[in-house]
Amino acid sequence: CREAAELDPESPDVWLLARSVADRAKQREAQVWARCGILTHVWNNGFALQHAEATKVLADLAAQCGRDGQSAEGQEILKQASDARAVDMQINLHWVGAADLDLFVTEPGGEKCSYKNPVTKTLGRLVREEGVGSGAGARHTESYVCHTGLSGDYEIAVRFVLGKAVAGTAVVEIIQHAGTDRETRTTKTISLAKDDVTVSTTLTEGRLGAK
Repeated sequence: CREAAELDPESPDVWLLARSVADRAKQREAQVWARCGILTHVWNNGFALQHAEATKVLADLAAQCGRDGQSAEGQEILKQASDARAVDMQINLHWVGAADLDLFVTEPGGEKCSYKNPVTKTLGRLVREEGVGSGAGARHTESYVCHTGLSGDYEIAVRFVLGKAVAGTAVVEIIQHAGTDRETRTTKTISLAKDDVTVSTTLTEGRLGAK
């Protein structure tokens, strides 16, 4: 599993298999490695449940270390969990209605994350969740998630493809340093149009540094 993860870290199946093997073997270090991998790399449909399970197990393993008199090991597990949960840049596009929208994010290095290029060299990825509900009341979310990002300007474009969104609008939510004490959130309601609607944001102190 470790070799497979090195070759293709963005494959959810690798991390879920690693979790299963580690649990059967009851190897704490492997259990921590697999769960941190899930928090960092697994962003397919249903990722929220996988992330919740990983967070709970990591907390339980850290607590067990404390009960076993291994407080330093427990603190290290909590630190690894915190690092795995942290996301430098997350951009969520929310809309309601029977409409199809596309999200495009151009990173500071110039690479564009889109449905044609869903994973960038910095492992910025496009995540599309299944809509909740149907028809005019359906709620949709499409996200760009970059766990370890570049500092600099991120250019966001929203493309209206077809259908009808409620009020002809969508909401762009920008979260920087998610899961840390420096987390910030901003939202902007945009009016959909024939041409792409663009928004920009600047990330400071990205963990990959500046390009």
